[in-house]
Amino acid sequence: MRMNERNANIQSEGCAELLDLAVDDNNSVTIATAGSITTILSAMKTHSSNATVQENGCGALINLAANNENKVTISDADGKAIIESSMRNHPSNAGVIEKA
Repeated sequence: MRMNERNANIQSEGCAELLDLAVDDNNSVTIATAGSITTILSAMKTHSSNATVQENGCGALINLAANNENKVTISDADGKAIIESSMRNHPSNAGVIEKA
């Protein structure tokens, strides 16, 4: 994802993969340790007008936040503001609102 930050399709697919992987607690820890929380938030910030990136990013963050340490990391990386922005930018997108 870091090599293709400007490509919304790659960011969306990357977030979707992390969403799926983060269901497992062990994967969640590994994902966070690799710095992927900030990568997800960066993708969401860069592609704020892309609903698919927002939906997949929020979904990945939900799964990662099941781990309390990850909640702190998300919060410290301004995750709340980015998620709130996602909701403001896509108020009629049920997928975004549901996962935010």
